[in-house]
Amino acid sequence: MKYLNLSLILMALITLVACSDEELTKSIDCDKLTSREQAQNLMSQVSDERLADSTTIAENLIGEWGLIGMVSEWFEFEVGQKCIKLTIDSDMIEIEDFNANSTSSTEWELKQIESNGFTRFYLETNEDILNNRIGMEIFSDNIMFGSGNFIDADIYIYEKLE
Repeated sequence: MKYLNLSLILMALITLVACSDEELTKSIDCDKLTSREQAQNLMSQVSDERLADSTTIAENLIGEWGLIGMVSEWFEFEVGQKCIKLTIDSDMIEIEDFNANSTSSTEWELKQIESNGFTRFYLETNEDILNNRIGMEIFSDNIMFGSGNFIDADIYIYEKLE
């Protein structure tokens, strides 16, 4: 009887922990984009409605962002291939990678780049040399995406969480 009660308590605790992890990843819709076409249409729309002021972009970055899709230049589109949550404050980004079960953080700075009369922005971090999973280049009120300044790298698309 003692072992039965202990087993029931243990099972209840495991269920509680599993549900809390499940609730956390449910708030991030990592498989929201279901095709390359859907992702490209969203990126095109966001590009047309992008924020154009560094102060507005920097203020809008503060908060939580969830990866909703990733477009690979070299491989087929795979739904929910990666699941990442970014928590951004005024000077740090915390990166929670649910697939790798890891958390890391890095400083960030929004760079304004002027070239041939065109202004663009880049979210520069110290994450790694590629920086493609958080090196964002296009920003809107609730979507940001980028490939870390690499032409043929994977493009990560994030949505601001409520």
